Amino acid sequence: MTSTENVFRKYLDFLERANKENISKILNYVDIEVRFKDPLHNVQGSHELHRIFEKLLTKLTEVKFTTKDLVAADHRAFFRWRLVSKVGGKVWCIEGATFLTINADKLITSHIEYWDKSSQIYERLPIIGRLLRLLQMFLTR
Repeated sequence: MTSTENVFRKYLDFLERANKENISKILNYVDIEVRFKDPLHNVQGSHELHRIFEKLLTKLTEVKFTTKDLVAADHRAFFRWRLVSKVGGKVWCIEGATFLTINADKLITSHIEYWDKSSQIYERLPIIGRLLRLLQMFLTR
């Protein structure tokens, strides 16, 4: 394992163990100007990233985050992940992929997630989900 790949692996290992008690330690892995983007957020700064993860871990229960298929080259990495949690007593699963970059100090400078919020969140909501399914039926006929 290269030293660069080792940096990414340590970050992923931390994310897999993260909980609301230790999430502040994410600041040890990211640059102060880190960019975080996913389908729901687009922020700059380590404290913004921390706030998003802290909110996620506070609102969800029984969170299980797993990573797989890490591919690292130079100062970039790509991996797949799965988040399973309980929301309102129901088990929810979201799957996606993430692109990471690091700087010369071996800190994460960008954390960009790719996942489909429509099929993995909105379609599961009672009213919005029904409307989205009707729209999909209409568009695919």
